[in-house]
Amino acid sequence: MLWLRRDLTRQFAVRMFLQRYRGTALGPLWAALLPMAMIGVYTFVFSVVFKAKWTGSADEATSTFVMALFCGIITYGIFGESVVRAAGLVLENPNFVKKVIFPLEILVPASLASSMLYAVIGLVLVAVGSVVFVGKMGLMALWLPVVLVPLVFLSLGVGWFVAGLGVYVRDVSTIIVLVVQQVLFFMTPVLYRRESIPESYRWVADWNPLTPIVDSSRRVLLFNESPDWVGLGLVTVLGLVVMQLGYGWFMATKRGFADVL
Repeated sequence: MLWLRRDLTRQFAVRMFLQRYRGTALGPLWAALLPMAMIGVYTFVFSVVFKAKWTGSADEATSTFVMALFCGIITYGIFGESVVRAAGLVLENPNFVKKVIFPLEILVPASLASSMLYAVIGLVLVAVGSVVFVGKMGLMALWLPVVLVPLVFLSLGVGWFVAGLGVYVRDVSTIIVLVVQQVLFFMTPVLYRRESIPESYRWVADWNPLTPIVDSSRRVLLFNESPDWVGLGLVTVLGLVVMQLGYGWFMATKRGFADVL
C-alpha cells in the first residue's frame, strides 16, 4: 500500500506539472524559459535602472541583488504555490471522492512535488547565475536539500489543512490567495534583507517560520555561508507538528467530502 501511494503521488505530481503547459507549443520547455525571462527582466530593472545592491557593498556585483531576489522568490514559491493550489484540490477532483479506495490525501503531496519540480529548475538557474554573475558557488550549496526539508513539512501541513477546509468553506481559496500571495509574501524577507527591517519591526520577520528557510537558501547558494541552523531546527520541529495536525485534520474531514460534493 505504501508503494502504491508513492507511485500514485509521483504520477499525479507529473500530471499536475504537465497540466500547466497543456496545449502550448513549447510545453514543459516553458518551465525553464519563464524563469530565464524573469531573471532577464530583474537584471535590467534592478541592476541597470535602480542599480540596487543587496549588501550595500560598493564592490558587490550588480547582479547579486537580482540573484538574491530570484532565489527568495523561487524558495517562497514552493510554499506559496502548493498552498494556494491545495485549496481547490479536492473540489477539482470530485470523481476521486466517490472512489473509496482512492487515497485523497496524496493530492497535497503530489501538488507540492509538482511545485518543487518547477522550483528545481529555477534553483538550478540561480546556481548557474551564482557562478556566472556572482562569480562563486561553494560546497555550502550541498546543504540546500536540508534547508528545504522544513519547508516541505510546513507546505504539507498547511496544504492538508487548507485542502480539507476548502471543501466546506468555498471562500477559503480567495482568502488563501490574499494571505499567501500578498500579506505573507511581503512579510517574508523575499524582496529585501531581514537586516533592512527597522529594529522595532524586525520581530515580524523573526516570528515568521519562512524567514530562516528563505534566508538560508540564499546563504548556501549565493554566498557560500552556513545555514541558520538554529532557525532551521526550530522551524523543522514546528513543521513536523503542523504536518501531523494538518494530516489529522484532512483525514478527519474527508469522511464528509462525498456529502458536501
